[in-house]
Order: sequence, then C-alpha cells, then structure tokens
Amino acid sequence: MQRGRTTGLAWVFKRSEIQFGKGSKGIRNIGSPLMAEASAVLSAIQHAIELGIRHLHFASDLSSLIKALNSETLSKELHGIQYDILHLSFNFDVLSFNFISRASNKAADVLAKETLRRSRDKQIQRDDEYFDGDNDNDAS
Repeated sequence: MQRGRTTGLAWVFKRSEIQFGKGSKGIRNIGSPLMAEASAVLSAIQHAIELGIRHLHFASDLSSLIKALNSETLSKELHGIQYDILHLSFNFDVLSFNFISRASNKAADVLAKETLRRSRDKQIQRDDEYFDGDNDNDAS
C-alpha cells in the first residue's frame, strides 16, 4: 500500500450466519494491509460498543493480524492500534479473534472494495470541484 492512498475498511456483524449490521469507511495513509485490517477491527469494535454488543467473535482472513491480536506481546508494527483494540476488549463479556479463509470473508471484502470505490469517486469529485471551480487563472 502506498502512503496517501485511500483504503476501504469494512466489517459485517452476523449472528448464526444472518447479517444484522455492517459498517465501512475510507481512510488515507495506511502503510500496510496489516494496519488496514487492524484499523477495520478497531472500527468494528468501536461500532459494536455503540450498538451494545457484549459477545463478539472476529474473523479475519489475515492470519498475521489474528496471531498478533491473540498474542500477549505487542507487535512492533501494530503497537498503538493493538493496544487500543486490547484496551477496548474489556467492554465485552466474550471477545475472540479467529482466522477464516478469504472465500468465507466475502461479504466484508466486497463491502471494503465498494467503500474504496466510493471514497475514490468522492475524492475525484472534490478534486474536480477544486480545479474546475471559480478559478480565474488559465492553465498552460
């Protein structure tokens, strides 16, 4: 991932394979897929707390993130965000982090890609407004 680029984050809440909530957002300046996935987990935890969810089982297709979150040691790359996730975990009666295949994580993946597309469209629109606005200067 390149700095300055937008990344789409998404999460889906399910109970017995039935979706009952979801969230997404586009963010900038994420340095790696690991940080992007950790940011999505943090956002999902914050959303779950707002919804009053007390039992939460996370599933991610990024095994290095699952290993880091289940570890007692803070990861160098994730140090701050991992601390935030673990600190917020005290808001839950049950919280677990589990690995799943990418094929099993399709709903969140599709939502993240759609969020990224929408974020890029908005950025392009903002850029167009900036360059095409009431600008009296001529471009050469």
